Amino acid sequence: MEKLSHMQYATHYLMWAVAIIGVLLVLLQSELIIKKAIDTGKKLGITDESMKKGIKTSALASVGPTMGVVGSLLALIVTMGSAVSFVRLSLIGGSNYEAMAANFGAKAMGHELSMDMLPVVFTNALWTMALGLLGCLLFVFFFAHKMDKVNGLLTNGRKALLPAIGLGAMLGSFAFFNVKLNAV
Repeated sequence: MEKLSHMQYATHYLMWAVAIIGVLLVLLQSELIIKKAIDTGKKLGITDESMKKGIKTSALASVGPTMGVVGSLLALIVTMGSAVSFVRLSLIGGSNYEAMAANFGAKAMGHELSMDMLPVVFTNALWTMALGLLGCLLFVFFFAHKMDKVNGLLTNGRKALLPAIGLGAMLGSFAFFNVKLNAV
């Protein structure tokens, strides 16, 4: 029996089918959000010309930040395949997280993220990428509607402190990952 490489799984048509379905759902959600934003803008009295100008400006402003994702995308395509990279960066968009999570999953199996991984290492990297964000998704599902109250508690009513608290939380999580990465 022929031994399959991880890229035969990564580029399989079923992987592409799942990726395309996921991206189509994101595009549908985007369309619904844009329609709702336009309807709300009309209710607020914003002219069609102003809304078109805002849409064009935001579309152009989004090009620059995406250039940073391109390098990570290329690295992720080489190691995890194009279908996985397509769906992960289209749904989540955190290229640094995706590369880091895939690498953690490979290292947990005693391997490096590479172009020639065992299928089980590839699978572990996929699971690490998927499960690593599960906590965030569950938190949003259960607690997003209560975040105004949480923000009020954290800042003691002073909304100007909120960016500093968010920055501190982000720095703390990066420090935690750095310590974990160096410990492995």
